[in-house]
Amino acid sequence: MTNSISTPNGIKSNKTLNAVAAKLEKKYKTSKNLKFGFDMGFDGVWEFVINNTKTDRAVVVKQHPNNSNIQAAFIYATSFKNQLSEDARYDVKNKEVISFAQLVISEISK
Repeated sequence: MTNSISTPNGIKSNKTLNAVAAKLEKKYKTSKNLKFGFDMGFDGVWEFVINNTKTDRAVVVKQHPNNSNIQAAFIYATSFKNQLSEDARYDVKNKEVISFAQLVISEISK
């Protein structure tokens, strides 16, 4: 996986998601309801979480397990607190992650 950085303890950080996080945090820094952050997935891979705390909707993006050129996006359109299952899942090419995230942010903010 050329898109990941492995740390000594085996945790993987994703270069694409780090860049996406920096751009989105800068663009939406005045938003009171949007929270951005990284969380450790059950599989030991970092996940980038975009959470609208007012609507309880979110998107979680993480590197696709089989392809480092794709990110897997999990949409929680009904409830992020109840993370038993996502409402939708998409595979997004690395170069399209920012536009995809901006589209999802507009939808989870309604």
